[in-house]
Amino acid sequence: MRICLIGVTHPCHNPRLVREADSLADLGHEVRVVAPSVNPDLADRDTQLMARRKWRLQPVRLCSESIY
Repeated sequence: MRICLIGVTHPCHNPRLVREADSLADLGHEVRVVAPSVNPDLADRDTQLMARRKWRLQPVRLCSESIY
């Protein structure tokens, strides 16, 4: 089964989401996590986190510049 989880912050700051994604992937599900990516330092930590995961992270890059 394909499952999409949506996070409200970087996965490196959301251990509950990471545990849920890990559990579902361990059960054989195809898991994708969609989460914002707003801080370059946290994005680096997310990259390190993903090196050990069976699921995919789809970062949503949010612009830090004003659009107005």
